Amino acid sequence: MSHSEIDPLPEEGCHEGFLATVPPNDGSCNVACAGSAPMPEEQPDALVEKMAALQVKHDVDGSQGPSPGESHMPEPGPLVPSCSKCNSTAISCLAQCGDCRDWFCNIQDSRQTHLYGHFVDHGHKSLIFPKSHHSDGGIAKCSICGRSDIFDLRFDERISKYHFFCFSNCLALWDCIIHELRWVPLVGNRCISPVVLSTCPSEVRPLVTLPPEGRTAEDLPADLPHPLGRLPARPHEKAPELRDPVKDRRHTGSRMESTQRATLMDSTSARMAQGRVPDIFLSPGHYRSVFEPLIKMEMESASQLSNAHVEQNVAGCLVNDRPGHIDLPHDSMLRVKVGNFLEISHPPSGREVYYFQVIKIVDDYPDGQTVVIVLKHGSLPGGSHSWWEGDFEVKLSDNPIHYLRIVRALQHSARLYKPSFGLLEYILGYPDDVIEPWHDFQPLEMPDTFQAPGISPPNASQLAVMQKVVQRPFSLIQGPPGTGKTATIANLAYFFHSQGRSVHLSAPSNVAVSNMCGRVHASGLDVLWMESDSREYVASPHKHLTIKEKMKNLDLTPRISLESARSGLYSLEHKRKRPSDLRRARREEILKEASIVGATLSSSAAMEREFDVLIIDEATQCTDPEVLVAMMHGHKTIIMVGDQMQLGPVVLNARCMAAGLNRSMFQRLVALRGDPLRLDIQYRMHPSMAAFPAKVFYQGTLENGVTAEQRTPAEVEFPWPDPKTPMMFWKNHGREKPDHRDTSYYNPSEASRVLQVLNRLLDRGVSPDEIGIISPYNGQCRHIRSLMMQPANYAKRQLYKRVEVASVDAFQGSERNYTILSSVRTDHPGFLADKRRLNVAITRARFGMVIIGNVELLRQIPVWRRLIEHYQEQGLLVEGKLDELRVVQREEAGPASGPDTLDDAGAPSSLGTTGTGAPEGAAVSPTDRD
Repeated sequence: MSHSEIDPLPEEGCHEGFLATVPPNDGSCNVACAGSAPMPEEQPDALVEKMAALQVKHDVDGSQGPSPGESHMPEPGPLVPSCSKCNSTAISCLAQCGDCRDWFCNIQDSRQTHLYGHFVDHGHKSLIFPKSHHSDGGIAKCSICGRSDIFDLRFDERISKYHFFCFSNCLALWDCIIHELRWVPLVGNRCISPVVLSTCPSEVRPLVTLPPEGRTAEDLPADLPHPLGRLPARPHEKAPELRDPVKDRRHTGSRMESTQRATLMDSTSARMAQGRVPDIFLSPGHYRSVFEPLIKMEMESASQLSNAHVEQNVAGCLVNDRPGHIDLPHDSMLRVKVGNFLEISHPPSGREVYYFQVIKIVDDYPDGQTVVIVLKHGSLPGGSHSWWEGDFEVKLSDNPIHYLRIVRALQHSARLYKPSFGLLEYILGYPDDVIEPWHDFQPLEMPDTFQAPGISPPNASQLAVMQKVVQRPFSLIQGPPGTGKTATIANLAYFFHSQGRSVHLSAPSNVAVSNMCGRVHASGLDVLWMESDSREYVASPHKHLTIKEKMKNLDLTPRISLESARSGLYSLEHKRKRPSDLRRARREEILKEASIVGATLSSSAAMEREFDVLIIDEATQCTDPEVLVAMMHGHKTIIMVGDQMQLGPVVLNARCMAAGLNRSMFQRLVALRGDPLRLDIQYRMHPSMAAFPAKVFYQGTLENGVTAEQRTPAEVEFPWPDPKTPMMFWKNHGREKPDHRDTSYYNPSEASRVLQVLNRLLDRGVSPDEIGIISPYNGQCRHIRSLMMQPANYAKRQLYKRVEVASVDAFQGSERNYTILSSVRTDHPGFLADKRRLNVAITRARFGMVIIGNVELLRQIPVWRRLIEHYQEQGLLVEGKLDELRVVQREEAGPASGPDTLDDAGAPSSLGTTGTGAPEGAAVSPTDRD
C-alpha cells in the first residue's frame, strides 16, 4: 500500500486530551500532539470560548422565537406542577419528562428519586426544566449538537452550569478538554445532579442563572487547570457524525437500558480520569478518540528511535547494479535483520541519502558482521557500475506504514457495525445482554471423531475448545506454553474449510503467519500467504506458499502478446503499462480464488475481499486498535488466540505505555468477560519444569501431556543437582554494570557462567541449534556475543553462531531443548518484577533449564522469591563451581511471597523500561509486521 492510498491525517483538532493526566517524559505539562505545531499560550481554546460565549436561543421573556429548524419548546403542563408519584410541589426539585410530559421530583429521600426512577423504568431520556428555573425554558441538551440523552450529558460548573455537552460525541471528539476540566454527569447517584436540580425540598434557589454576557476565558475561576490556551482548537469543518450503535438500535429488546449506560459511562469516566485506556467504549467515535492520539505518538516515537542510532564511519562497498556490503561491529546499536531498509549516506561526497535493503548477514570476521545489501531507491552518481568505499553513515529507515494503517482502520471503525452483527458492540466492551444477536452467524457442529489429515489429532482439551468455538461468533482461546495453539488453529481452519467457509489467518508477525500457513498446508489444503514485498529476501520454510512465488509460476506471455497484437488501439504509454496491469489483475484473481489466506494484521489492509472466518494468533502481542486492521473484511466468525499471562504488545512511548496502549484487546475483553476458553495440556516442558508456571500462572489447571522419560535424553550428561529433575538455580554474586550505549545492563560474572554451561552442553553432544541463551537485558546479550567472538573461543565460533542469544521479549513464541537464563541485576530489580516476563523466560525449554542470578536481590521480588523457594525445596538451588556444585540449605524466610497465582488480567509492570518506554529487545522489525 502506498502513502497515496491512505487517508490523509487530520492536522487540526487532534484528540490528545486523553493524555492530559499522563506526565510527559520531560516533566512538562505541554500536551501538544505529535506532529502538530504548539499553540501560543495566549490563544484561547475555541471550544471553551464558544462554551463561555454561548447565548441561549430564547430570551427569558420569550420574545425571541426558536432557531430555524428547531421546534418550539413545550409549555409546562399544569400551572402548579407536582410530582406524579408523591404530589410534591417543591418547584426547586421538579422537572418534566420530555418524552411523556409528566412531572417528577428529584427529592432524594429513598433509594432513588422519582425522576430518576421514571427514566430508568420507562427508558425515557429527555428532561425539561421549568421556565422559572432554566433560561432555555426547556430541554436539557448538548449545546453543540443538540442531543438530549440525559445519561450522556456532562457539565462543568466552574465554567458554566447552564450548558451541557454530550460525552459520547462532542466531548469524545474534543477529548482534549475532558481531563483539563471536571466534567460531571447530569445523572449520577440515582438522581439528577443536585448542582443542577435540587434534591432538598427546603432549599429554594434558582435552578440556573444566565451567564454574564460576553464572558470569556479570562473570566474563568482562578483554580481552573491551566492552560486552556494550549489545547488544540476545534477544526473549522464540521466533524463527521459518529454512529452510536446503542442509539441506532431499532429492537427494544436489545436496547441498552439507561441505568446500564450510566453505569458504563461512570466506569469509563473513572478510568479515563486516571489517564488510562477505558475497559468499555461508548461508541466508535469514543474508541477512535482514545486510541488515535496514542498511535500517532507511538509512530513519532518509532521514528525518533530509528533516527537515534546512526552508525558512522562504516566501511563497505556500494554498487548500483549488484549487491554491495557494509561492515558493522558486533556491538553496533543497529539491530539489523534481513529485509530491513537502511538509509546510507556518504558525507565526503554530500548529504544525499540512498535506500538499500538487507538481503544477507554474514558473521565472518572477529570484530563484526558483513551486511549484504542491494540498492532499492535512487542511483549512485557516476554510472551503472559506480561504487564507493568507506566513511558511510548508516541508519535504519523509518517506515510509518504500519501505524498509518492502524490510524486508517480507526477512521473507518464504524464500518464494523451492521444491524444484525454484534462485532462492534463486542469489541467496544458492551455486556452480552445488550449486544444485538448476530443473525448472520450460523453455528456448526464438530463431531467427537474430527481429525484433520497431516495434523496431530486433537486431545480432549483441544477438541472441547474447538467444539465450543464453532458454535460462537466471537471466541477467545488462551493457549499456555506448549499447549498446541498452532495445531488447534490448523484443525479449526481445516474444519471451517470442510464446511465451505473461507478462512483468514492473521497475526502481528510474519513468523506466526508463516507457521500457521505451513501447518494448515500440511493437511493438504492450498494456502495463500500474502507476504509483503519487503520480505523478498527473508528466508522461510513456507516461501512456496507466498503470493510472489505463485505469481512466478504464471506465464502471462500469451496474454501480453494478445494485447500487443492490438497495439493499434493503445497509446505507447498504455502499452508499457499492460504487463504490470495484467500481473496486478492476476494477483487479485489469485486472492479472490483462495479459500484460506494468511497475512499479518498490517498487511491485511491491502486485501480487498471478504472472508467468513478470521483466526488471529498471538492476539495478546498486538495493541487494541491494531486488531481492527484485520477485522475490516466482513467476517462472521472471529477467533482470537493468545495468552494474557505472557508478554503483551511492544510499546515504545512511555506515555502511551502509562496510558495503557500496551494492553491488548484480548486482555481487555478477558478482564470484562471472564476466563477465556483454555487449552490445558502442555507438551513442551519436562513435568518438573512445568510445575511452577502451572501453579503460579495458570491456577494449577495446566496438565502434562509428556512424561519425564520423554523429556530426559540418556546421552546428555550434565551436573544436575537431581538427575531426575533437569533444572537448577545457580547462585551468583557478580555485580551488574551499566551499558551506557542504551541504558542497559550487563553482568560479566553471569556471562562467564553462561559460557561455562553452554560449553558443557556442547561438549556433551547437544546441538547448538537446540540451545537458547535468554536475558532480560540487551546489554547482557551483546556482552555474551562479544565473549563468543573473542580469539580464545575461535575453535567454537562456528558453533556459537548457531546458538540463539536473545532477550526475553524476542524469545517469546520460541522453544529450545535447553535454555540458560541470566537475570543480570544485583542492585535494582528493574522489569524483573514483571511476572509475565518471568513466565515467558522459564517456559521456553523442553529438556533442561539453568537459571543464573543474584538470589539476595531476587528474593525481594515476590514472584521470584516463590521461584527460588520452589527450587530450594527440591534441592535445586546451588552455588560453587560447575563441577563442584553445592546445594544451598534452606535460609530464613524473607518478605511475603504474595498470592499463589497471578490474576489473568494482571497489569504488567512498567519498571525497567528503556528511555523510550519499550522493554529491551522488544522492538519488532517493521518488516515483520507488513
